[in-house]
Amino acid sequence: MGLLMATGREERRVKGLRRALLVVACSALGGHGSVPAVAGQLPSDSHETAQDPDHVKLGRTGGWHRSASFPHVLGAIARTGCSQVLVQTEPGHLVVLDAFRPGVTRNMPAPAGLSGLVAAPFEDGPLIATTGDGHLIFLDGRSGVPSSTMEASRASFSSDGSLVLVGREDGAILLLETATRRILRQFERHDWRWFGFAPGDRLVVILTTDTPLTRKVNLHDLTSGREVGTWSGVRGWSGPTFARDGLAALFPMQDRSVVLWTPGDRQTRHVWTHAGTVQSVAFSADARRVLTGSWDRTVVARTVESGETTWSRTFEDLVASAVFDETGNFVLVQTVALNATLLEAGQGRPLRSWNGTIQARFLPGGHEALLQGQDGIWRAFDLETGVVQLEWPEAQVLSIQPDGSFVLAWTPDGSASILVRDRD
Repeated sequence: MGLLMATGREERRVKGLRRALLVVACSALGGHGSVPAVAGQLPSDSHETAQDPDHVKLGRTGGWHRSASFPHVLGAIARTGCSQVLVQTEPGHLVVLDAFRPGVTRNMPAPAGLSGLVAAPFEDGPLIATTGDGHLIFLDGRSGVPSSTMEASRASFSSDGSLVLVGREDGAILLLETATRRILRQFERHDWRWFGFAPGDRLVVILTTDTPLTRKVNLHDLTSGREVGTWSGVRGWSGPTFARDGLAALFPMQDRSVVLWTPGDRQTRHVWTHAGTVQSVAFSADARRVLTGSWDRTVVARTVESGETTWSRTFEDLVASAVFDETGNFVLVQTVALNATLLEAGQGRPLRSWNGTIQARFLPGGHEALLQGQDGIWRAFDLETGVVQLEWPEAQVLSIQPDGSFVLAWTPDGSASILVRDRD
């Protein structure tokens, strides 16, 4: 089976899927055209992956080069805390390599019936395989040898990989020490749909079904296991959005409001209301500002400290998403009419826009907006000039390492490539 990550109990229904790609996000709730495949043989222990010697210039951020390419794969994952990539080239076979070196590091076996794989965020860290039949298999991260099995259907590592949450079919969620698999705590039973660690690993977030469109969110203190907050009517599949340090959270509610809550004092700091359904909430990187985007066609920027509005911008269409870039200088807005607009973050002044965009995001570690057009092609645009700097034509999936150092591109024909940003 291909390597993939499903949400909650949907994992049991992906057994027949053979093509998927993920970048494993071991720290939950932070915050988803191809690189043309290079012809070559499937790698073995003594052969390197196919390489493309051409470098692509990407504006002011330097060049990119294709470090590895596989003509046919069943799946691939990248560890978030390092440059290690695991690729499943055929059933029962995993290839482990470093994204910054083109040679194959080694091969390892994959469990029979593999339907998903979760990786600890450090080199050669433990792996947890899901088999689609309600079992998790713990694997040695270097050899791939199974060390233990337990009846559970989902797992999530903490940001440093030292702890892991596992969810059982009876609704129980267990906190384990990764190295020993010793059970440290059992959280109260939930009919969970998703769970994970909030940034900073101070809280455990558990989502259950509230209505077809909303989720119930339960937050538990990691140390004591006690429930510290419960919210019903939270919109979206991923629940609240946390600041990077985990010290504040935004809850988009079904009643068209947005709640800003701080875990430290367990207090609701602010409640803001839109005239339409809230589709997007986001923190700036320094957690001092927030954005809310709504189907009332507005994007509003506010300060976390006072809650006051700094600017509001109305668009012609319903707003689907609005995010800050890493510097806090720009905002990127996507509407349901497939339009993307780049704004100056200080006053919300429009700088440029693009039509026919399916997805819009900022490229980490650089100065680009990354947009996918209706033609399926991903394009990186320089934020200052608007000039196209790089293209990934016809990519089915484009997954980017959180620090922007490399990209995994998956193509419709089942090939995959690793595109690496040149180091200074």
